[in-house]
Amino acid sequence: MPGDWSRLEVEATVADYLWRGSVVSVPPQSAPRLWEARGAKEHALEAGIPRHLDDLVFVLAERLGASPTALRGAIVRYYLNEVRRKPATARRIERLARSALADGRCDTRISVRLDRSLWEAAWTAGESVGLTSHADLVRGALVAAKEDVIDGRASARRRDLERLAAAI
Repeated sequence: MPGDWSRLEVEATVADYLWRGSVVSVPPQSAPRLWEARGAKEHALEAGIPRHLDDLVFVLAERLGASPTALRGAIVRYYLNEVRRKPATARRIERLARSALADGRCDTRISVRLDRSLWEAAWTAGESVGLTSHADLVRGALVAAKEDVIDGRASARRRDLERLAAAI
């Protein structure tokens, strides 16, 4: 019977219908499941920071030649990775989070999406050196970026951040 698709047997694969380089769209009913699977691997880090640290991101972006919005998350991810890898960096971030520059009324929010395994490893390393809040980790990372880029304290990290800024 023409138009009766319920009895139609299909033995074709998606590859039979795709041409090399063609664009494939995801049906709307599949999108929520894909987002759910993707979200399981990501962590959303939210933290309050003082406005002057948010302003600092704009100064860093100008110095590094990058978009402040993109650089904000990249700086946090970079230092979280360093905290995860190097106990000395974790101690430095903890010390900087207690510095006068990191202090102040937290009237600005920062939100960064990152890999869950990176977050868990960085937070474990941070807790082991005395960090008690997620916001301290973020504030310490921003102050560290200021020291490394603006104050010129670590040429290797500055070069890393310059390459990072060029890539975003």
